[in-house]
Amino acid sequence: MDFHEAVKQVRAMPQFKHLPKTCHLAHAFVMKENEGEEWQIGYFCPDTDRMISFIVDEEVHQLPPAEVLKSDIAIKTLDPANVKISAEEALAIAEKVRLDHYKASMPMKTFFLIQHLPEGTVYNLTYVTRQFTTLNIKIDAKDGTVVKHSNEPLISFDKGGK
Repeated sequence: MDFHEAVKQVRAMPQFKHLPKTCHLAHAFVMKENEGEEWQIGYFCPDTDRMISFIVDEEVHQLPPAEVLKSDIAIKTLDPANVKISAEEALAIAEKVRLDHYKASMPMKTFFLIQHLPEGTVYNLTYVTRQFTTLNIKIDAKDGTVVKHSNEPLISFDKGGK
């Protein structure tokens, strides 16, 4: 399944018709698990500061509204028209970046969000590695350009002192 199909399935649900008009598409989330994957499509409701998410796999299920972590960055509308490359293409681009720049970083878990950030509409991919780092790669969802990449420690040991 792809992003556009997942959004289409959510929008066809009777529960979707009852969302407040102020809610807008905010993200798509996928945790890569072996061969399977399920899409989580999130709609942000600014009136209540809640995210209403739908799980899309063989069926579509609505999750209870969840509080959103506070941030200085506004949750912008994700316009599906700005998502031109597929998840498979984005994952292939991310894997090339990993092999070219972070070859020693071996992924244990892979997940990604499609979201509108200050950099634009991006695939925001994260690998949790065996070296206890998070390798993050942001890819433009329109054309596949690598916007940014970094590899940060998952655990930081503070040496203390002054």
